[in-house]
Amino acid sequence: MDTELVYNNDFLNGTGKKSMMHSHQLENGITLYATQRGDYIEFTNSSTGDHRIDAGSTVERVKAHWEGYVSAAETAYHRSVGNI
Repeated sequence: MDTELVYNNDFLNGTGKKSMMHSHQLENGITLYATQRGDYIEFTNSSTGDHRIDAGSTVERVKAHWEGYVSAAETAYHRSVGNI
């Protein structure tokens, strides 16, 4: 599962700006999105609902939440088609 989040150089060089956008396409063609909206990073477009995390969180925490969001969406899809 490719769940790597891509942050812009401002985040990586430590200036504190966490502007980012990432997406992940599920097997059913649905695309999940991670986008920054103000002080939060929002994960959207899953049948399990949306999720948001404080943009001040560490990279590791944001990645862990994104991976969990993608995993939950994939599990929900597989349940809906009877694969689980």
